[in-house]
Amino acid sequence: AGTGSEVSKGTVLDNPEKHMKAALLSSYVYPKVALIDPELTYSMPPNVTAMTGFDALTHGMEGFLNVVRSNPCADMFCLETVRLVTENLPRVLADGRDYNARAKMSWAAALGGISIAISNTTVAHAMGLPLGSRLHTPHGLGLSRLLPVVLANSWQVQPQRCAVLADMVGAAQPQMTGEEKSRALVHWLNAFIQNIGMSKLWQSTPVDDAMLDLLTEDVFAYMGRPIQQHRPVFDKQQVRNMYAQALRS
Repeated sequence: AGTGSEVSKGTVLDNPEKHMKAALLSSYVYPKVALIDPELTYSMPPNVTAMTGFDALTHGMEGFLNVVRSNPCADMFCLETVRLVTENLPRVLADGRDYNARAKMSWAAALGGISIAISNTTVAHAMGLPLGSRLHTPHGLGLSRLLPVVLANSWQVQPQRCAVLADMVGAAQPQMTGEEKSRALVHWLNAFIQNIGMSKLWQSTPVDDAMLDLLTEDVFAYMGRPIQQHRPVFDKQQVRNMYAQALRS
């Protein structure tokens, strides 16, 4: 799939000398025309397919959980992104030449880009960019470690929206309460990551306390806005704890 960058207003600036990777958001980066050709994804190897597809999924989920910028239009694009990725990412990983599923993943990536252009990403992306800059972790792979941890620490505050996502991905049962659905969403996400082989791609790297401190400081130095748009609004110690959970487990 891809990042949906052709339809988002974000661009990423990477400064390797300062170990800084930050997002710049502006309507001026919109192209007048974007051509999305699924045939260009046919030759993507499984690991790239999984990582970019998970990035698209994260766009949909984070955009939906951005309570500051949520609105009916963004919600529509976010939920359709989540639905398409959930249904089609396992299919293209099972058969890279499933052209119909490839087309739907390309569409999902575009919708995910639109989602975060209207809404925005939140905590997992805020933590993911410093992780990529400091440890050179591929973006989608980093998100597969961060999003489950963020969600596990968020559903208690956003049970209604998490319950909607649980219904969308098929993680909920009709008799469940909103709280039970939200908890089920966390379990579903971890299982989905296992099913698409992302866990096997992760190679644990020793992360000492100094690195946890650096990563946390980076988040609040230049990725603070997405943190503020999420509920709960995590403080530095909570973000540091989530880094530790994601990178040391």
